[in-house]
Amino acid sequence: MPNDPAADNSIAINAALADPEVFGVILPGGDIRVDHAVVVPTGKFVRGSGRGVTRLVRTNNVAGADYFDKALIRSVDNADGVRVSDLSVVSPKVNDKVQGVWMRGARNFVVENVEALNCGYAFWAQEFARFGVFRNIISRNANVHFETTQATDILFENMDSSDGDGDNPLGVEAVWHTLFGSKRITFRHGRHTGKGTPYLVIADAGAGNAGLIDEILFDDCDAVNTDGKLILFMNKITATASINRVMLKDCNVVGGNVGPSASLLGLIYLGNAVIQGGRGVCFSQQVYSVGAGASLKALNHEVEVNSPAAAYGAVYSGSVQVIGGSITINAPLVATAVGGPITITGTYIKHVAGLYLPGGIGELVQYTYPIDLPITNGGNQVVGAGNGQPRPQFTLTNGNTYRIRFRGKMRKGAGAYPAMSLLFEGTGGTITSGSIAFEKDDGTIESFAPAVNGAYVGAGLGSVPANATRNFFLDVTIKGNGSQLALNQGSSPNTILAGAVLSIERIL
Repeated sequence: MPNDPAADNSIAINAALADPEVFGVILPGGDIRVDHAVVVPTGKFVRGSGRGVTRLVRTNNVAGADYFDKALIRSVDNADGVRVSDLSVVSPKVNDKVQGVWMRGARNFVVENVEALNCGYAFWAQEFARFGVFRNIISRNANVHFETTQATDILFENMDSSDGDGDNPLGVEAVWHTLFGSKRITFRHGRHTGKGTPYLVIADAGAGNAGLIDEILFDDCDAVNTDGKLILFMNKITATASINRVMLKDCNVVGGNVGPSASLLGLIYLGNAVIQGGRGVCFSQQVYSVGAGASLKALNHEVEVNSPAAAYGAVYSGSVQVIGGSITINAPLVATAVGGPITITGTYIKHVAGLYLPGGIGELVQYTYPIDLPITNGGNQVVGAGNGQPRPQFTLTNGNTYRIRFRGKMRKGAGAYPAMSLLFEGTGGTITSGSIAFEKDDGTIESFAPAVNGAYVGAGLGSVPANATRNFFLDVTIKGNGSQLALNQGSSPNTILAGAVLSIERIL
C-alpha cells in the first residue's frame, strides 16, 4: 500500500484488510500517519519494511476516542491467525491508555519484529486471547510494556524495554505484568532498564477459574530498576482472586536506591513463588517479604543487600524455603537476619557486622573478611567497633551440634601478645571433634587437638617472627549447651588478612 503523508492512512489500510480478496497489507518505509486503530481480521497480516523503517505514527489526540479506537494496531475481537510484523508503532504523548499492539481475544497470533513507542500498554494479550506469540519486540517509554489479562498460553520472547520521560498516565508502571485470568504465560529473554515494577502479578478481578493466575514463568528476564519500585509484587485486590505457581528462573535484577521501599526485591502477599538461580541486588531493609498464606522457595539464588540504614526487618520472612545460593548483607543489621517459619539449607549468609546462628539442620552461615582486621583487646574484636567487622560470638542452642570452620592468613605483630593463636572463650558447648592448625616456618602444617582448659579451648604458635604471615585452619564440632561461645582471632597486635572465611553450620 502507498503512503499518503497528507491523509489518515488507517482508512485505506482498514479498507484493504476488510476486503475478502486481500490476505494482508505490506507497508512501505517511512512515517505513515494513522489517526485511528489499524484493525486486523482473522487470517490476515500487516507487515512493514522493517522495525524502525516503517513507522505507524498516530498524530491525533486520542483522549476522546472510543476505547477500542485508542490502539495503533489491534485484532478484530476473537480473530484467529492474525500476523503483525516488521514495523514500529508510535503513540502521541497523551495521558491516556493508548495500546501499541493489542490482541483482544485473538487466537494463534504472532507479533514479531515490532517496536512500540510512548504507549500506555505496549504489547497486550487480553480478553481470553490464547496460543499467541510476541517475539523480537521493543518497547520504549510505555507505562506497561508487556501484559496479559485473561489470556492463556502466551509467549513473550526476546524483549527489550526501557522507560523514557517518566510520565505515568495509568497510575502504574510495570514491565512484565500478568493480571487476573492469566494462565501459562511465559516471558523469556527480556532486558529492561528504567522505572516500574519488573515482575508484577496482580489478581484484581474475577472469581474461581476466571480470577486465577497460574503457571507464570519469567525466564532469563533481567532488569535494572531506577525508581526504587518493588521488584516482584504478587497481590490480589478482590477476595475471590488467587495466584498459583509463579517462577523466576535465572533472572538478574538490580533495584533502584531511591523511594520509600528502596527496591524491596519481593513483596508476596498471595500465592506461591519459586526463584531459581539468578541474582538480586537491593537497597532495602528487607529482601523478600512473604505474607500469611503465601510462600516462597529460593533455589541457588544470590542476594545482595545494600541498605543505607540499619535494617530492622527480616531478610526473608513468612513461609520461606531457601536452598543453596547466598545472602550478602552489606549494611548494619540490628535485628535478626531471618524471621518467620523459615528453612535454610546450604545457604551462605554473610554480613558486615556479624554472623547469625544457623537454625535448620544443614543451614550454613558464612562470613568472608573483605578487608584486613587488626586484632585489638587481646583478640576480642567487638561487633560494630572499629571497622565494623565481627568478633565471632554465638549462643549455641542446647542439644544442637555445630561445625565451626575458620581459615585464612594471619600476620603476626609485636607487643604484649606475640603468639599466633585461636581461642574459644566461654562455655557454649562440648567439643566433640576437630583440630586447630598453623603453617610453620618450613611450610609444614602443625595441627593441635583442641586443648581444653576450663572454659577455654585454643592453640597457637609462639615462635613466629614479627610481621610473618602464616596460614591458619580451624575445624571444630561442638554440641551446644545454651551458653555463649566466642572465638578470639589471634592476639594483639596481630592481623587477620582479607579473604579469611569463617563459617558455622548446624549438622545435628
